[in-house]
Amino acid sequence: MKLVNCPVCGFRCSLETAKCPECNFDIKDYFNNQSERHFSFKKKYLIIPITITIIAISGFLISKTIMSKVSPELDKTPIVSSDSAKTSSTATENTDSSITQEEEVIGVYSGDDHEILVINDNHLAYYYCAEKSYTELECPWYIDNNKIYIEFSRLHCTVSASSSNTSDLILKAEPSNLNWNSEVFTKLDVLPDEYLDRTVTPYDANATQNSDGTMTILFDGISYIIPKEYIDLEDEYDSNKNCSMFVSIDAQNDYVGTLLFYSEPKLVETEANDKALVSSFASNFLDNSTVSEYQGIQVNGLEANIFSVNGNLNKGFSSNEGTNYSGFIVSINNISNNSIDFIMLIENNNRSNSKHEELLELIDTAQ
Repeated sequence: MKLVNCPVCGFRCSLETAKCPECNFDIKDYFNNQSERHFSFKKKYLIIPITITIIAISGFLISKTIMSKVSPELDKTPIVSSDSAKTSSTATENTDSSITQEEEVIGVYSGDDHEILVINDNHLAYYYCAEKSYTELECPWYIDNNKIYIEFSRLHCTVSASSSNTSDLILKAEPSNLNWNSEVFTKLDVLPDEYLDRTVTPYDANATQNSDGTMTILFDGISYIIPKEYIDLEDEYDSNKNCSMFVSIDAQNDYVGTLLFYSEPKLVETEANDKALVSSFASNFLDNSTVSEYQGIQVNGLEANIFSVNGNLNKGFSSNEGTNYSGFIVSINNISNNSIDFIMLIENNNRSNSKHEELLELIDTAQ
């Protein structure tokens, strides 16, 4: 009995199953009808000498998608506002048909590795990856010069495909990007609204996924909204109510940013502005760390301070241990829970955006 994964929800069941037990998708009809056409499509795009055709097709089929980790906005990718995107796509409308290119690309697509891409009619795309850390919600998309572009925050890249054949999209990153490998996405007979009611649950018990792609973390009685670029990897902190970690990864530029929440009971003699206390916290993650006082602030009405920090990573991704990291630590005097809360935002190189400003924006969401 041959087992397959449902292309819509990923549920594993028999190929002879008429409908998926999980989402009621027509499993049997889909694989019977799609396999021959999907093979023919790939063969058409691999015009090579007959002596190496089988090898090339096999290599193409097993090529992995995404997931190294994450990258900054690409300078050469055309970025347009939603208004100009609509204007551009209107200009490329097929004059021989009342259906525009935008209307033709709207739908649900299945990737080679069982990812699902939903292109919705509100210029937002939804990418459900098999590794849910990289699932992306509300990604802007637009059409320009007969190509569809989709911007991914967590993957830090923009991918594109020709919009002339919307039954199969060959999505590529331009220029090439380590965060994304070219992949064929095949259109399914599923309406976007039938898929978008599915929820995504982060690994961390303190976090919830928001419909706009951000995450909300409820930490020590205070909620914060985490920017879209951060992902929640499955880690040792997922079930720890006193510690949560999120990362922004860009394999293309060898970049890792770490956002960490940590809470510990407040001792009688300690305060949030105690530099020695902050240094002790930093030493849990950074060797040879140096901490300097930055400024006093408030977090949801509580007294807090921002400190700059620098040191060599001694905890986290093993491949980056020993790498120099710098950034900021916020220490919060949480009088409601008689604790000191820490929020640390550090990175392994100095990017163009200010982590100080990013941290302040995070603090502004506290409630």
